[in-house]
Amino acid sequence: MRKRIKVWIPVMAILLCLIAPAVRVQAATGKTSISVSATTVNIGDTVTVTVKAVSEAGNSAYATMTLEYNPDILEFSSCSATYGGGKGSISVSIDSFTVKFKAIAAGKSGITVTATDGVDFSTAEELSSMEGSSTNITVNNAAGGANGGSTGNGGSTGTKLSADNSLKSLTISPGTLSPEFKGSIVNYTASVANNVTSVAVNAEVANKKAIVESVTGNTNLAVGENVIKIVVKAENGTTATYAIKVTRQEAETVTPAENEKPENGEGGTLSSELGTEEIQFKNGTYLIVKNIPEQVIPEGFSSATVNYHGTEYPGLGFDKGMISLLYLVKSDLSDPTGILAVYDETRDMVYPYTRLTNGSNYVIPLLAPVDTEIPEHYTNTEFFAENGEAVSAYQLLGENEWTKDFYLFYGINKDGDETWYQYDALENTYQRAFNAFQSEEDTLQNEQYEYLNQKYLELRETYRRETEKAKNIIYVMIFVAAVLFVVVVNLFIFYRRGEQEEEDVLDEEPKQIKRKKTKKEIEVFDFNDED
Repeated sequence: MRKRIKVWIPVMAILLCLIAPAVRVQAATGKTSISVSATTVNIGDTVTVTVKAVSEAGNSAYATMTLEYNPDILEFSSCSATYGGGKGSISVSIDSFTVKFKAIAAGKSGITVTATDGVDFSTAEELSSMEGSSTNITVNNAAGGANGGSTGNGGSTGTKLSADNSLKSLTISPGTLSPEFKGSIVNYTASVANNVTSVAVNAEVANKKAIVESVTGNTNLAVGENVIKIVVKAENGTTATYAIKVTRQEAETVTPAENEKPENGEGGTLSSELGTEEIQFKNGTYLIVKNIPEQVIPEGFSSATVNYHGTEYPGLGFDKGMISLLYLVKSDLSDPTGILAVYDETRDMVYPYTRLTNGSNYVIPLLAPVDTEIPEHYTNTEFFAENGEAVSAYQLLGENEWTKDFYLFYGINKDGDETWYQYDALENTYQRAFNAFQSEEDTLQNEQYEYLNQKYLELRETYRRETEKAKNIIYVMIFVAAVLFVVVVNLFIFYRRGEQEEEDVLDEEPKQIKRKKTKKEIEVFDFNDED
């Protein structure tokens, strides 16, 4: 029996060894990383967030990543990859991408990234898990950032103190501020009569923990320009200074000729208070109008200060983006009709303001970003909008007749999203251009990407099927092993019981025989004993 058991044990071991190599353990992992262009920005600034996915070996990894942020503090502007999601969340499937945000409110926004379905690009190995990552972006009030205010000790290092040093409201009496007050604007102008020698300043802080530290320059006004400074101190000691340039009029009254206000083309008036610097614009010489008629202010714009060649002028700012407008009039006043113009401070260029409309939506054409690389097979040209203004655009070179009606131009929509658009001059319509300036090489790259993406999906499906198959094999192995184990145990018990019974029988017979012989021998011995 022992020999039989010794034969069964090696057989079982060989069976288990043959099955075990079919099991492969998948343990590779991956992780994500976040980098930001700046961890601290001011309201109105743009910040870029870059996200990457890598495998445990450091190779680039394809993954489905979800980026979450605080939409009350950061406003989504653009994403370098095709994305989905809703307010406060962006989802992409790629190895790396960048997202641009615009700071719209003071506070701290957490940026978190989670990822799933990771695959190592180099080895095509599916990653068992993807580690997330996070960071923070702090948005300060624009007033504090614009003035480079000083920072105090901020109190205890264990307590977070507010950095909000903005004003909720600011008025003077007598006098009216220009432009209209906005917490993020710190420079204003006002004019008072000659008999006014002091003005009352009423400043209210936006954060109840901030204080108006000082108000200076509002008394003993001299004839001409005077500067009133209002210093606001935040809870953490950061200061911001609001300035009002108050002009006290001369004692002599101006002549009617100087105060004459010619009518503009829209039934309003243009002030004779003009800037002195001449601007070459639309084949003519223009001057900046200091007082912009309210009726010419476009939808989505509000009063703002525009710095032109070191001098601050009243202008207009786009509420959803970084666009500055100036109101211009011909220097000789031969045409009293004013015109709005976009001032590109980066290029130091002025060009006509216009917009293309589509129902309640609209796009404001802009000059292309300075770092844009225009392919050689495109030429710089222009098309004319509905109002007759020329729009800078690009057109594909070629002999195809249909290309002459289509133009690519850069613009910003009513929500502040900047991108490339395609304009159809025949239909007078526009739409977003998903693949602007796409060349044959770009097309090939897109095709290669689609091919790789398709292969990746096929690989994932194959891996899923193989995983399911492996699981089924493991279940069968476990079942077979359990059955074999039960069989072996039962065989062992059966043969061991049989062997024990045989041994008991063999042990019992010699004892009986031995006892009978002993008794007989004793009896014989007793009868022959002489004693």
